[in-house]
Order: sequence, then structure tokens, then C-alpha cells
Amino acid sequence: MRNSNSLHTRARSIVAILAIVVINSGITKAQTFITKGFTQLSFDNATQEIHESIYNYNFATADSLLRNYVAKTNVSNWSKLIYINYYWWQILTGNDKDKVVRIKFNAYTNQIIINLTTGKNKLTPLSNENLYVLANAYAFKTRLNLLEGEYLKGLLNLNKSIDYIQKCVGKEDVFEAFTIQTALLYYFVEYSRINKPITRPYLASMPPGSMIKGLALLQKGAKSADAIIATECTYFLAKIYGEVEHNYNKSEVYCLILTKKHPDNIAYQMNLYDCYINQNKHTDAQHTLTAIHRLSKTLPNLTPAQREYFINEAKKHSEKAYLKEIKKK
Repeated sequence: MRNSNSLHTRARSIVAILAIVVINSGITKAQTFITKGFTQLSFDNATQEIHESIYNYNFATADSLLRNYVAKTNVSNWSKLIYINYYWWQILTGNDKDKVVRIKFNAYTNQIIINLTTGKNKLTPLSNENLYVLANAYAFKTRLNLLEGEYLKGLLNLNKSIDYIQKCVGKEDVFEAFTIQTALLYYFVEYSRINKPITRPYLASMPPGSMIKGLALLQKGAKSADAIIATECTYFLAKIYGEVEHNYNKSEVYCLILTKKHPDNIAYQMNLYDCYINQNKHTDAQHTLTAIHRLSKTLPNLTPAQREYFINEAKKHSEKAYLKEIKKK
């Protein structure tokens, strides 16, 4: 029993540290165009519209757009991945009390993995699109495992996801969506080796990584003409500068970009609130907290469960800030 508990604890530590490598909340449907052997990635307008609705918490609109999208394009691994992302945002915003959303989430992730790793597809080289889909399917499974405390399962799915992400490295110029995944892999492999000794045996077979290169890729992606890639890279820059490097001035820059672009996204507002608190900008923090409460009560597309969830989250964030101030005195 002791060995089992030790293994569980070790798995929990490794997954908790490394899971962000595979976290990518913006999953997209890609269309590929071949010109003189060079593959360029562009995202169709329907996909952009779906994701804008999700980012702005217009979940009913996103659901309607998704249904129309599938009706026109048929069910595919791509459309399933978009649905998985939609369900993930439902889970993260407290709209899954009866676990129905998680059942759908798991069904689609499993279907993608079966479709792309069994039968004739097992022997077929993965296209960039399918490589991206498969890496993210395992990534999402890891995230749900972590959320539910299933750390051993999470470690297995994390291994699978990173195996596929490593195949994406160096392909960012021909498939721009790889930018997010490879940037996080570069950054957190070196970061973990330096700062988290428990991960070193796990990382032994991986390339050395580079925090500088990882940040450079994210900064490049944040300037992308593609709105989804730009949003996701901006989000991870805000999180890394704030929660990993504790450079709150830089984190604030990216938090403000996100909240200006998506003012109704309460999660982005909470990140900005925490950033202000960590800089002792209490007036700005209070204004942001007021906005969070207002959005939680008035956004038209939130369910009662989501309103309750965000009101409770705002309370937790403000209590944490209060305790931080008490400790200073």
C-alpha cells in the first residue's frame, strides 16, 4: 500500500508540474492549402466565429454555430475536437453538475484516439492536422484527469500527448497551430529541469528545451493574424509571467490585451484581478472585482449554475487577496 501511495504521490507531482505543457484551450478546425509543396494553415470563418462566442461566454450561440457547422461539414475528428473544447469550457465554468458534459467530453476524446490510432490508421503516417488533433485529444484527457484527481491516468495520457507534441517541434512555420504546443514544451521542459528535480528522470529522454525560445514562440504567436492563435498565446504569456516568473508587470500587459478583446470573459477578468493584487494595485483590483460580480449576475448566456460558480470563485479570489494582506501586517 505504501508503494502504491508513493507512486500516486509522485505521479500527482509530475502531472501537476508538467500538465501545462499540453494545455491548449483553443482548439480549431484547420483547412490546408498546398502551394508548391508548402503547407499553410488558415482557419475558416465558421471556426473563428465559434471560438469568439466561446471566449465571450456566448455559449448558447457557440452551441448553435457548432450544430450548423457539423450539419454542413459532417462529423469529423476536427469537429469533435471543437466540441471537446466547447465542453471543456462548460466544465471550467461550472456548468456540469450532472456530469453529462463530461460523458460527452470523454466520448469524443476516446473516439478521436480510436479513429486515429487503430485499424488502417495505425499504419498511416499522421498528417499535420491529425497530429494536432491527436496531441490535443490526449491533452484534454490529461486535463480532465488532473481536475478529477486521477493522477496515474493523467500521467499516462500526458506521456501520450507529449509523444505527439514532440513530433510537432520545428513545424510551426508550415502549421502555425503547432506554435502553442511546441512553445510550452520548450519552456516547461527547461523550467522543470531547473526548478523541479522530481521531473528530471521523466524528462531524461526529451530534448533540453529552452525557456527563451518558448517565450519567443509565444510572443510571435501573440502577434498572429489568426485571432485564435493570438488569443491562446497571449493567455499563456499572461499565465507564465504571472504564475511562473512572478513578473506581474509583464503579466498585466497580456491580461489587459485579453480583457480588452474579450471583456465578458470572467476567467480573464479574474486573472487580471490576481495580477493587480500581486502588484498592490488595490483600486484597479477593486474595479475589476466589481466588473466580475456584475458580469456574473448580468451576462445573458450564463446558466444559474454558472452564475453561482463565478460568484463563489470571485469570493475565493477576494478572500485569498485579503489573507495575503493580513500576512503582510
